[in-house]
Amino acid sequence: MDPIPILWAISIFVWQIQYLWAVIELSNYGRAWTLFDFLLLVGLSLSLFIASALVLPDAELSGDKDLSQSFQSDGRWSLAALSFWGALAIITDRLLFSTGLLSIDIVLMGFATILPVGFLVLKKRQLQTTITIVYLALTLASSWILSPKAYP
Repeated sequence: MDPIPILWAISIFVWQIQYLWAVIELSNYGRAWTLFDFLLLVGLSLSLFIASALVLPDAELSGDKDLSQSFQSDGRWSLAALSFWGALAIITDRLLFSTGLLSIDIVLMGFATILPVGFLVLKKRQLQTTITIVYLALTLASSWILSPKAYP
């Protein structure tokens, strides 16, 4: 078992939970929602879905292919979808919620956007492992920091 795809899958799952928790908050915004707003939110959902669908193999691996090889050939595309999700989250925060460029939300999501790209660009296993661990830590910290602890 290769821990890298497993850790990316955990990160994606945590972001899905974070996103669903944040969607609950949308009813607190007394605003008229437009089709464009809706499409941004659907884009966020869809990109997270694509990331989760691609990160691990959807069938049992054949005897000559292991999880690491599967991730390097197919699963790595989930990181492109995850990076797209991060960029779209920044755009959504800026356009729908007027979040400042230097706010903690945007800064954390900036790192969440850049790190998967770094993984894809860098080929050295040790660097990929480090990026994966840092990304998981960032995901857990971001989810804790950005999520309200309760809704009234």
